[in-house]
Amino acid sequence: MSDLLIIGGVVIVPPVERTGELGKFIAKTRIDLGFTQAQLAEKMGVSSSMISMIEKRQKPISAELIDAFFNAVNLAADERTNFIQLAVTNNVAIYAEKTIKKLVCRG
Repeated sequence: MSDLLIIGGVVIVPPVERTGELGKFIAKTRIDLGFTQAQLAEKMGVSSSMISMIEKRQKPISAELIDAFFNAVNLAADERTNFIQLAVTNNVAIYAEKTIKKLVCRG
């Protein structure tokens, strides 16, 4: 995964093909642990539709949900930094796409 770049105070969004990695990471971890989306959602205190939307990169993940995920799956400390980088990349891409759609609709 490439890191986000900040140049002159501007966040450079990574290539779109890399932005789905958070969802893949969550799904793989969930499946490796034998959890359904509903079971992971219950452990995290959210709905299964929320897990589905995050896995499909349809919804950004909040700091609170990152912490809930860490606790629900007992994510190792060395994996947490990677997960946070994936989450930031994911969230920036989602917000960038929404902004672009709004601008395109105006034009």
